[in-house]
Amino acid sequence: MVHLLKKSQAIYWIFITVLFLPTFILSFQSNGDIFETNFFQTIAYFLTVYVIMLTLLGHFFKRNFLSLFFGCHDRCDRRIPKLHKIIPLCGRCTGIYFGFILAIGLSYLNWPFYYYLPLVLPLIIDGFIQLKGIESTAFRRLITGLMFGPAMVALFGLYNAIIVFLVEHFLKNIS
Repeated sequence: MVHLLKKSQAIYWIFITVLFLPTFILSFQSNGDIFETNFFQTIAYFLTVYVIMLTLLGHFFKRNFLSLFFGCHDRCDRRIPKLHKIIPLCGRCTGIYFGFILAIGLSYLNWPFYYYLPLVLPLIIDGFIQLKGIESTAFRRLITGLMFGPAMVALFGLYNAIIVFLVEHFLKNIS
């Protein structure tokens, strides 16, 4: 099949979509105060649908769009063998992928975004352990990625909520 996009063009469109589309979606949910909306739930749905779409497009076009989205190195020794044909990512990025799906369920708990921030700690600790020369296992990578997924959704949701908040207040002040 003919490649429709070069790698640099694919990266460009993936990041433009991820940076602006959620903000656009959240702006329609806001009725003056973005922080009263469940931006965590909106971003959880958006990111889950987005990575599933990238998975399907990758299979259709025979390109690994997921590794472009996650910035995954996709090292052979860090893959989850049985999942790699479906989700061509390393163990940690596969965990983050499923962490987005987990975030949808967690979003119905209506917790504040900062409840998810401690979920970043296992990933950071695992990174420091690896710096000391102790290699991480595929299972530990999968678990730390799974925990980091909802935290990433919370941080990305907060980023988008702040952008919507600033734009709304800027537009209100100039009118």
